[in-house]
Amino acid sequence: MPVRHPSCPNLSDWTFDEHAQGKSFNVIAVSLNEEGVPTAKGGRWHASTISHVFHSEDVDRELAKIRSGLLA
Repeated sequence: MPVRHPSCPNLSDWTFDEHAQGKSFNVIAVSLNEEGVPTAKGGRWHASTISHVFHSEDVDRELAKIRSGLLA
């Protein structure tokens, strides 16, 4: 289950947007911690946590594209 961000229904989408704007995983983690957004387990964010969310969601998106026939 994706972690929810108060201003974004899907935290992974927000993470992708922030990273696409050039923000590092560390900057994203600091931002979430400053906003008081807990991880799925109720902890604090770290760059490695953001990296895991980013890469696991990226893999899921690519698999979805393959399944739908969008990628050869």
